[in-house]
Amino acid sequence: MGFTRLTPIADATAWIDRAVAGWVEVERLSLREARGRVLARDVAAVKNSPPFDRAVADGYAVEAVSTVGASTYNPLTFRLADSGGAAFPQASAVALGSALPTNADAVVPLDHVEEDEARSTFEIVDSIAAGANVERAGAAFRQGTLLLRSGTRLGPSHMALLAEAGIGAVEVVRRPRVRLVITGLNLVTAGNELPRRGVFDAGTPMLRGLVERDGGTVEICIADRTSAHSIRTAIAARDTDLVIVIGGSGLGRNDAIVLEGLGHPARSGGDGLSIHGIALRPGASSGIGWIGGIPLFLLPGLPVACLWAYEMLVGRAVRRLSGRSPELPYSQREFVTARKIVSNIGFLEVWPVRCILGTDCVEPVLAADPDSAGGLFSTVVEADGFVLISEASEGIAPGTRTRVYLYEPYRPLRFEIANG
Repeated sequence: MGFTRLTPIADATAWIDRAVAGWVEVERLSLREARGRVLARDVAAVKNSPPFDRAVADGYAVEAVSTVGASTYNPLTFRLADSGGAAFPQASAVALGSALPTNADAVVPLDHVEEDEARSTFEIVDSIAAGANVERAGAAFRQGTLLLRSGTRLGPSHMALLAEAGIGAVEVVRRPRVRLVITGLNLVTAGNELPRRGVFDAGTPMLRGLVERDGGTVEICIADRTSAHSIRTAIAARDTDLVIVIGGSGLGRNDAIVLEGLGHPARSGGDGLSIHGIALRPGASSGIGWIGGIPLFLLPGLPVACLWAYEMLVGRAVRRLSGRSPELPYSQREFVTARKIVSNIGFLEVWPVRCILGTDCVEPVLAADPDSAGGLFSTVVEADGFVLISEASEGIAPGTRTRVYLYEPYRPLRFEIANG
């Protein structure tokens, strides 16, 4: 027996957006801690940069007016400050980035002068304009200038700008805390001995990586799938912004205890699954609801179905809570389909595709089970990206230009490990 009704993906995402609207929280962090985080407030300069007139070349700081008349036929001699004597106009040695001495308004670069052997005097053969090779105070930005807008995800260049402005701490969006409740039977952590009837746990490391990619932090909790009380205790977590339950999302006899522990159907206006069964393939058995005022997600135990349910549903919530765009975090590009991609009406389907070398074409990465919609994880790993086929479509015909969501824009290079 299947689901009597599947909630359209658009309705599910609208539910998610309403559920997490206005939930963003803020914390203040040092620059060292803030890299990769999202700014919660606009940042303005608190002082001028640079704070003084400074040299933009190694050379000699001079008064520009004192160089008037210099030429190859009439070289002018300058003495260095503190070198003694008053026969020549004075200059000061300066380095790139150093402050200009009082009364100097230009810098003569080293390759434009001829120094004496003692380096106490030098000659120039061309006049120089006021301001040459000088960056004026406030040239980069002035006090009060808007440096970064809220919503900016801080990368290395942003950190450098903030440091240049003398800003040592900023307000950023707090990372959402995600409780990951594992309910699978006979799951074994990779690297351990696999007992009879045991299954390696692929979902936990995958979801940890996805949540952290989207800006969240993860707390792992193992629940006894044979006990509704254990499930209820595991999901009733404090200091958590979102709960994900893996496994037990189907309608089989072994899933009933998990659903009972979650509360399905939900009490009117209370805890439990508000939605169970979503028009998503893979991932149709996913559910959404509440637990103690916190969004609750139920994901399939099958790793591929779990992956796409996270990407299309949970990831949207995590990204919103971390201050990022809720949209899928992949680059997009149009390609031509080299082969037909088959889809069922009524589902948003996710199909892994690979790029055909030397062309602007893609083809589906087929699973061993043609009814699985790319249900083997190897199809995801072998792919270069994926396409989304809408509920109203029976598929994509060959030769159709279609949007592809691309994974990392590179392929691993072959390499050799040196012996010894």
